[in-house]
Amino acid sequence: MGTIERIRQASPYVFAFFGVMLVAFFTIGDQTVMSGLMGSGQTSADKPIAIVDGEEIAYRDFAGMLQQQIENQRRQNPDQEVNEIQIKRQVWQGILDQKILEIQAEKAGITVTDAEIRDQLLNNPPDFLVKQFSDSTGRFDRKAYLEIITNPEVIMARLPESMSFEEKEAQVNKFRADILNIQDYLLKQKLSNNLSSIVSTTGSVISPAFAKEKYVAENSTASVNFVALPIRNVSDKDINVTDEEIKEYYDAHKAFYKQKPQRQISYVSFRMVPSQKDSLKAQKSIQEIMTAFSKAQTSEAKDDAFDLMWSKHNGDTYDYTLVNDIDPRKSNFILSLANRQVAGPFTLTDGTYFFRLDDRRDGENEVVKASHILIRANENNLDSAKAEADKIYKAAKSGKDFAELATLHSEDPGSKTKGGDLGYFSKGKMVPEFDKACFGNNVGDIVGPIKTQFGYHIIKIDDKKSDEVKYSEIRIAPHMSTSTRNLLMRDAQIMAKQAAEEGLSLDTLAARKGLRASTPGFFEKESPKERPLSSSQYLTDKAFETEVGGIIEPMELDYYGLIVAQVVGEKPEGIISLEDKKEEIKGKLIGRKKLDVLQSKADELYAKIKSAGSITAAKELDPTIDVKTIDNLKNDGKVSGFGTEPAFTTNAFAQSLNKVVGPIRGEKAYFILEVTNRNMPAKEDIEANLATYIETLKQQSSGITFYQWMNAIKEQSNIEDFRKDFYKEY
Repeated sequence: MGTIERIRQASPYVFAFFGVMLVAFFTIGDQTVMSGLMGSGQTSADKPIAIVDGEEIAYRDFAGMLQQQIENQRRQNPDQEVNEIQIKRQVWQGILDQKILEIQAEKAGITVTDAEIRDQLLNNPPDFLVKQFSDSTGRFDRKAYLEIITNPEVIMARLPESMSFEEKEAQVNKFRADILNIQDYLLKQKLSNNLSSIVSTTGSVISPAFAKEKYVAENSTASVNFVALPIRNVSDKDINVTDEEIKEYYDAHKAFYKQKPQRQISYVSFRMVPSQKDSLKAQKSIQEIMTAFSKAQTSEAKDDAFDLMWSKHNGDTYDYTLVNDIDPRKSNFILSLANRQVAGPFTLTDGTYFFRLDDRRDGENEVVKASHILIRANENNLDSAKAEADKIYKAAKSGKDFAELATLHSEDPGSKTKGGDLGYFSKGKMVPEFDKACFGNNVGDIVGPIKTQFGYHIIKIDDKKSDEVKYSEIRIAPHMSTSTRNLLMRDAQIMAKQAAEEGLSLDTLAARKGLRASTPGFFEKESPKERPLSSSQYLTDKAFETEVGGIIEPMELDYYGLIVAQVVGEKPEGIISLEDKKEEIKGKLIGRKKLDVLQSKADELYAKIKSAGSITAAKELDPTIDVKTIDNLKNDGKVSGFGTEPAFTTNAFAQSLNKVVGPIRGEKAYFILEVTNRNMPAKEDIEANLATYIETLKQQSSGITFYQWMNAIKEQSNIEDFRKDFYKEY
């Protein structure tokens, strides 16, 4: 039993759970925990899971944080399956970021004195410590906290009398060590905070001139009439781009075509599904149960037969459950049974079922089925909304069809199309006022108007239930047996061995088994979007340590089954090849040449519109001119229907009103435009809001600066990743 747990049991102050970082320190010395975390081939908890710029991160630290984070999530969401792979990635990023910040703080000469740490520990303890010395109302007992923190000897008096003096002394010494770990945690946290504050400050200097310009741009809109000549109107077959032109463009832009190391794999997937033999076994089980039931001549005999089959086939029993909460796929079968009646087989999507209704009772928990009509209300329309609700309430009470009234008048889009029907719900599921009205009235009652935060409700109580049933089920479904799994693993290992030793390709080996090898594109080591098989960083890491032609040992992956993979290609760090950029460059050059083709047409159209005096006047003279209008245009480079066109928006806010402007060469079209209206903030508004806006920009800039700095430091850091030595899923 750990120190904190002993203190918790002996102390009147309830110790909850320490934060992830703190628990990691406490688990360092717990060999029982560590031995459970270590897998096959892992010989030492002290072995590093990563080395960052020469500094190690111990596996035990990572494993301690991971275990605590998993346990925290299970406590917070006991009914939700824990995604351990996702948590591994979160903890991994957290522990790397912390180590990088510590290293950078040391390089920057940022120090934290012992006096600062002691002061924080005594006068401003972190939240996880405050919680340990707070009662159920949240009141922090500072006196008890200071007494224990400054004088751990008082723990002796709080420990059970059954403990020997030596045991108590050992616990006090362990607590002292824990305090040192807390101080170490606070030191690292303070170093990181100081460093991030310095970095963020460098990016939060905002000049008033820049802020004013940005404020005006964000709060200005324009109305624009325009004519566009888009490049899509020019056929690709009318454009010729030569290899020489592509190479010339490539050579001129090489500096922008940097490439990180890349790998490519080919893989064969063995589906992890039940075999025909497994399915036959399931069918035999179903037949066995049916035979046992058919031989039972009385209801008592069938009850006994169900018990026997339930035990043999690992059935489940569900304690008293509100009928409304039973899986609707099963409820129709179960609720039609009498007490102790057995029925089946029933085939559902996930297997074949046999049911027995064990008992039925009028339960303590009640559910209500209600319909409502909502009239939304706020501070501006309380009286009119109430009057409207009163009118509808009177109509409903007079006998008008409630569902029809809801369809016509309700402002709840989720229920109005269903005649206001909200279905069944239990107590506490709705806001208090609505809840009270539903559970405090009888079936058939129409009540209201009830005021809630959403507005006024007219409510009809459609039904109430408190029936609960207890039932048992036997589910038979084909499942993959150990022998089937072993056979698949054997086939995968044989394929891997043949590919490795005989030099046969996976394509050839897969074809022999009626399978197909897949070959995704090239991927980088740290690019999740391009990662092969979407989720496995382990597979990615193995691909980068395996030579081209090498085989990666068979592994099981979610959604893909058991796979055998081979590294089939690599690209070194450097400049992306001309071949890889050829199609992209060709597309850009085609776009440019299309704009060149359109230039003379744009000049002619501009002259025509200019002579007419305006775009609308030109349209009257020539109805074939396709005039478009944009209202509320912003100077953000975005043009509806054309994507990013900064030249368009810049001109829209730079030119005079009602002036024909053009032709403007954009990214995907030539434009001729005319600004008919422009709304810009008044001088008084700018002066009144500029100071607050500058502070907002500073906060935004501070966060962005630190994020960009951190990413740059990560790029420069030498990070050695050894996760593959400990895990196969991450």
